[in-house]
Amino acid sequence: MKKSASYKDKQEISQKGADDALQKNKQLYQMLAESSPDMVWLVDADGVIQYTNQRSAQAFGLIPADLIGKRTDIVFPQEIACHYMDEINLVVTTKEPRLIEILEQFPSGARWISTRLVPILSSGREVIQILGISTDVTDRKQAEIALKESEKRFSSHSRPFRKRDNNFRWGHSLPG
Repeated sequence: MKKSASYKDKQEISQKGADDALQKNKQLYQMLAESSPDMVWLVDADGVIQYTNQRSAQAFGLIPADLIGKRTDIVFPQEIACHYMDEINLVVTTKEPRLIEILEQFPSGARWISTRLVPILSSGREVIQILGISTDVTDRKQAEIALKESEKRFSSHSRPFRKRDNNFRWGHSLPG
């Protein structure tokens, strides 16, 4: 006769299944973060780095272990660290995501970075961590700046070649 599993056995099997599922989820999330072309990181409400993907660490010429456990004011210059902490504090206070763009200095040079800060909430709706997803938008910002400069040059060279007189008639004006 086959003996049925005891309540304790069923609990252990259930716990083992939950632990396995949790481990698989952790591996999946890490794989997603590591395969992202973006810099992905987590900080706590005090700005202490809890996680960073390889791409994020590489931007600083480091490995993730060099950044984890460090405060943002150790990693970034003071002005940028203060800006990030102001934004992190807003996320903690409002529990709402934020999007910021800032010119950051990296070992490879200055880069425009667009960062989305997303609150990670506990079951009690308290912010326990902030997810940062940072994208290098330097090429886009340089194109925007070039476009503005071009528009400015174009508008200064194309002052009215046609003038309207007081009777609302149009006529041509010639330079000189």
